[in-house]
Amino acid sequence: MAFIYPDEFNSSIVLDQAITDLYNYEFNDSKIKLDLIKKEDPLNPIAPFLNIVVEWLYNQTQYGYAESYEAIINGLNNTIPIYKKLIKKYPENAQYYLYLGSSYGLKARVSLAKKEWFDVLSSGYKGYKYILKTNKLDKTIYDYYLPIGLLEYFLCISSRPVQMGGKIMGFDSDCDVGKSNLELALEKSKYSWIEASNILTYIYLYFERDYENALRTIGPLVENFPGHPFFTFLKAEALAKSGHWEELDSLRPRLEFFVKNGTFLQKNECELKLKYINAIYAFEIQDFDIVFENTDWIINNYHMEFDWLLGLTYMIRGQTFDKLNMQNLAIKEYHSVVKLNNYFPEIDEAKELIKLLGKR
Repeated sequence: MAFIYPDEFNSSIVLDQAITDLYNYEFNDSKIKLDLIKKEDPLNPIAPFLNIVVEWLYNQTQYGYAESYEAIINGLNNTIPIYKKLIKKYPENAQYYLYLGSSYGLKARVSLAKKEWFDVLSSGYKGYKYILKTNKLDKTIYDYYLPIGLLEYFLCISSRPVQMGGKIMGFDSDCDVGKSNLELALEKSKYSWIEASNILTYIYLYFERDYENALRTIGPLVENFPGHPFFTFLKAEALAKSGHWEELDSLRPRLEFFVKNGTFLQKNECELKLKYINAIYAFEIQDFDIVFENTDWIINNYHMEFDWLLGLTYMIRGQTFDKLNMQNLAIKEYHSVVKLNNYFPEIDEAKELIKLLGKR
């Protein structure tokens, strides 16, 4: 995005442009604008937090996941003291508490990627205390509802020990309440509507399997941030799973573009997701050779940060073997799903299918 420098500096305008650059994967442009805000508006509450996000995603795309986690930790070491000094000097500024708490949420994001579930909870608790202060000071800041809703939903889908740990810390673990808070952030927040839309899309697409709502929440993101590769793939998968094949076909040129452009990890993730979408269609028309061709590629070329797509891949392979009356091979695929040990619903479904097929 071209940088429009106002005649008189307006940090709100520049910040909006920095956020647009960030979500269009124009990280260098976003960083330039955030550096300008730091110089011209050093008390800006959101810019230090966004700096961590930009460095995290830049390092992830350019170098890899381990480097991106290091960028988060280094960013937190530099940024948390800044927020604490600002809070000490301006204790009535609610936004400083919000973005200090949200910074701890980024630490939880690292723990989530490593499946360190109790560390997710620990970091969430550190941030939670500050975020609650936001709402006490200013109930008009609807960005508050994003981290609250996310934590509530995470606990709802977590294991019983993690839920108990959350309860001891004073957290709620209600999926409906979590979704309601995320929907409130989507509808009314100033900045958090983007991430609220993204998170709700994952919830509706993968956990609730409410594909029409997934399309509702992802649509504005695709429209507003056409340079973001993964928003378009979320929409494409929702279209595939809801059987909107003609609309999906109209998206294919954009999907193919993202597969061929970007850094290695970006292109790999895009191609993995395109292969999975192809497998969904092949399963729909019972072209099982094509299902295996696409899923073989996914398994042999998997470099994504999280393993949920791998779980979906093993699941559709198991379902395909089941259709072919090859139950022993189906059970093997379902066992591969279970071994992933994540919180996606395919884990429990695979366990039930193993029991069911074992009785045949």
